[in-house]
Amino acid sequence: MTEKRTSHTSPSSGDLFTDVATAARSTEQRGARRRRQAERDRALTNQARSLVLLQPIFWIEQNRHRLGGDEALFESVDPKVLALAAFDFISVQMVVGLGARHDDVIDHLCGQAWRMSAELPEEKAERISEYVLDTLTNGRERHREFVVPYFELSEGQWRERRFRLVHYEQAADGQLRYSLTPEGITAYLSMLDVDPALMQQAEELLIGKMVEKGSFEDAIFLAERARTRTIEYQTRLERTLRRYESYPDAVGYDEISSQLQHSLDHVCEREREEGQLLSAVNNRDTSSLDEDQRELLADLRDLLQECRRRHANLQSDLMDAPDRFLDAQNRAFRLRDSSRLSNLEPEVLLPMLEEKLGPISQAAEAMHTAMNRPITPSIFDPVILLEGIADLSEQGEGTDHRPQDTDLEALAIDAEAFPNEMQERMTRFINERVAEAGELNFSALLTHAADQGLSEQERRCIAYHIISAFSPQSDAADTQAQVAGRFSSDLLSGVELVIRRREDDHGDQ
Repeated sequence: MTEKRTSHTSPSSGDLFTDVATAARSTEQRGARRRRQAERDRALTNQARSLVLLQPIFWIEQNRHRLGGDEALFESVDPKVLALAAFDFISVQMVVGLGARHDDVIDHLCGQAWRMSAELPEEKAERISEYVLDTLTNGRERHREFVVPYFELSEGQWRERRFRLVHYEQAADGQLRYSLTPEGITAYLSMLDVDPALMQQAEELLIGKMVEKGSFEDAIFLAERARTRTIEYQTRLERTLRRYESYPDAVGYDEISSQLQHSLDHVCEREREEGQLLSAVNNRDTSSLDEDQRELLADLRDLLQECRRRHANLQSDLMDAPDRFLDAQNRAFRLRDSSRLSNLEPEVLLPMLEEKLGPISQAAEAMHTAMNRPITPSIFDPVILLEGIADLSEQGEGTDHRPQDTDLEALAIDAEAFPNEMQERMTRFINERVAEAGELNFSALLTHAADQGLSEQERRCIAYHIISAFSPQSDAADTQAQVAGRFSSDLLSGVELVIRRREDDHGDQ
């Protein structure tokens, strides 16, 4: 029998070191992820702690329609604006003096309330102002601290934040005055509408200070906020560029060039500042740092690189924006090829859908003319005008545009279409009107006939006799007609005639 042996291969030293290094890197990566998650939890918790400071203002807004009973105190007044106005007024009085007196705060809030509702009675305005100020000082709880719960992510449990927004205490001059607490100042500053470009500059300065002090966690928190400001600024700028490119004919290039240049200068400055911060991080002496601080420094470097990459992309977009805008303007203002055809859809087809078949058949000739009328293109630039003239000259070569002579044809009028009795009656009508006026226009005679209630057939008979009177050989009516311009009416249009009695005409000759 043969004995089967199983061989066991011992791992080499190289494989062993590779496994150890891989495990160490995995452990470091897991530790880095835990640290980043802890940093995010801390940042979110701090934001939640800051958000609870606005709870009193939220409470007023939530209960605005129930306050004051049947009077509905805040029906025409915004309590949020009044609360912010109180913060603003007290903060200013803290700068110029020792704080704000009660009567001064009430007068200021009443003025703001009257700006929202001019018909507000004085007694009601004072009640509203007192209620807002009393809410900011927690008058419902006898001016004790506000207590608002929030969830602490880093510890995984609920906590309570106790704070005051406004102090009402005796100042150095012996008078009772209102002043903002540190929490009140934090709440007021968080509500200020600050330009993201200015906040980016301020946060970059703070990041540099935090790196010098070795406060890498605070530096990462500020870098994340700076990244958010960068995204906000990028979104605003991209929306503005899209608006300019979508409506190039609504704004001139000179109007937007200064804005684009200002934005480009800001982005370039941010890129330089971030480069300096990256140099400071890379040159930071890490010999005295522990492993956790080195990981934080690496995370900070990654955040700064991401911000700088976003600004580099935004700089590229801004540098291309003028050319894209000018191309869009050229497309909007370019000279279209001259055409004898109208824009059929809005000018011909859509109006036809609103008409009945009868009027459309009667207007067939007019529609044919409208569909083949010449269109004069708009000219926005002399160079384009010259190019358009040259193109039209090339298109017109070899074409004879001279009018062709045609033989004149006599106008055939069938007198038998009108009964003899109607002809005699209309002849008397013409002679009487001409005898009264001495001289009468063709169009005025037709208008007078319509005013007298004559039918369309009778007015056509009048037109027949007047046109016949234009011939010296005609004696259908005792009138003479001479040309005097053109006219148009609902019955017919053509050459305007001046009608006189035939005997008067012979007497003048």
